[in-house]
Amino acid sequence: MKKIYLPLFSSFAALCPIFAEAATEYYFVPESADDLNWGLLANWRTSDDGGQTLSPAESLPGASDAVVFDQSKLADLWPDGTGMGWYMNGDIQTGAVTITGNLAGLAFSSYNLEADAASSSSLTINGDFSVILDGAGGWGSKALRSGTYNPLSVEIKGDAVFERLNNAGQLTFSLGGNSADTALKSLKIDGDFRNSTGQIGFGSFVCERDASKIAEDKYYYYKNADVQIGGSITGNSTIFLSSAGRNNTIIKVNGLSSSAGDIRATNDIKGTAGSTATIVLANEGQAVYKGGITDLYAYTSGQIGVETSNVVVDVVMMGAQGSQQKLVLSTDQRAFRGGATVISGDLRMYTLYQNNTAEGQWGKWGDVRLVGNSDGIEAKFGAIGSNGSETDADAVAYADNLVWTSGTIVAGIISSAQASLIELSGTMQKGEGAGSEFWFEFTGNTEFLLEDGASIKLISWADGNAPTDFLESEFRAADMGGKIAKFAIESDGLYVSYVVPEPAVSAAILGLLALAFAARRKK
Repeated sequence: MKKIYLPLFSSFAALCPIFAEAATEYYFVPESADDLNWGLLANWRTSDDGGQTLSPAESLPGASDAVVFDQSKLADLWPDGTGMGWYMNGDIQTGAVTITGNLAGLAFSSYNLEADAASSSSLTINGDFSVILDGAGGWGSKALRSGTYNPLSVEIKGDAVFERLNNAGQLTFSLGGNSADTALKSLKIDGDFRNSTGQIGFGSFVCERDASKIAEDKYYYYKNADVQIGGSITGNSTIFLSSAGRNNTIIKVNGLSSSAGDIRATNDIKGTAGSTATIVLANEGQAVYKGGITDLYAYTSGQIGVETSNVVVDVVMMGAQGSQQKLVLSTDQRAFRGGATVISGDLRMYTLYQNNTAEGQWGKWGDVRLVGNSDGIEAKFGAIGSNGSETDADAVAYADNLVWTSGTIVAGIISSAQASLIELSGTMQKGEGAGSEFWFEFTGNTEFLLEDGASIKLISWADGNAPTDFLESEFRAADMGGKIAKFAIESDGLYVSYVVPEPAVSAAILGLLALAFAARRKK
């Protein structure tokens, strides 16, 4: 934005805004629909009073100039409730961008002006990207997208903001088109993704995958995702992870925060078999998400959770040291089939929905994979309840299998007979490269663990599904109150109790303590 201050009176001007010239905004106001090109100077007007008066622009918008696309200024070309479009080619930098008006359709696109000649464009927005539209038009009719032969890379250095104009209708908007021809190459948002109302989708992306980069770092595309959000996804409205239902889209975000969120794979039954949508939780701090995450779209009586979407959703926790994401998935009849992977950071989950087929069969939550990594960042997973606590009476996380390679399971102790529970429809398995020690961390009312005779189930499986590749001696937990943890693999689950060590064990412990004391004295 252009701001000019009188140099000799800057302090006085700060107290008297009348001495400061208002910020100049650029309005896209073409005289005809013949050439709706960002790069055509005749298409631009400027305003210093919020759009009340417009003057012909003397130059194209620069890297710090605010840009407005306001349908109300273009009513002759695009009356209320009609479509609107413009295009760019090459590399564009601008300040904050606002799109507003009463539109049934919108195409904000990149196009190669030379037919059949492949190229690419980029759009860098040095500020917020705000979409403030009414609810006219159907799903997918409004989009920021690429054009044929011209994939577009987009970087928003502020927030992405989505709101309804005058609270009218239901806003729909797609970041990326609905086909290979209109797929975005990449989308990076440095700030938050704020969806206060409407249905916002991540559409089609190119999803380039280089096998050599994966060979060097198997998490390369988690770190360099198709969609990268430096802030968090906030708001209680609907987000579609793959509204086009194609490719293997990866969305990296610094946390999910909502009190009643709704995240789905697609906006209807479409989608290509084998397509996936991966949420990478690259949390730097702590976040809580309450609501639903699902790839099962249709919920009709007698067909609860029948898969009508080909896109499979999975969640990956890859946070910083000390980070945590709580997913309180309290929406009935919704699940995601791809499961959850914990590489680093702390992921806690509550899943209200246990059975998600009409027959009551399990098997649609996917596996929980506790992987861990080698860079020293802890990896943790645990079940929580509907209030977000490990000691809630309903604390449970459902999964198909628990695949444990490295990391810690956190269990909240609720009573002398109950802990937060990981409930499996399958069994527990060792992951590739797993070691021989598997640690639990206990929190909550841990005094119940020390009661004589207390035996508490930590992981549940159906009779006959007991794991065969774990030994009871491989499970570990910290000593408490002079007692040691003893684990038991039973037909229906894994149990823990705390017992007084056998004399031989006690002697060994005392011996180790004596050696440690002697070593310290020598120092």
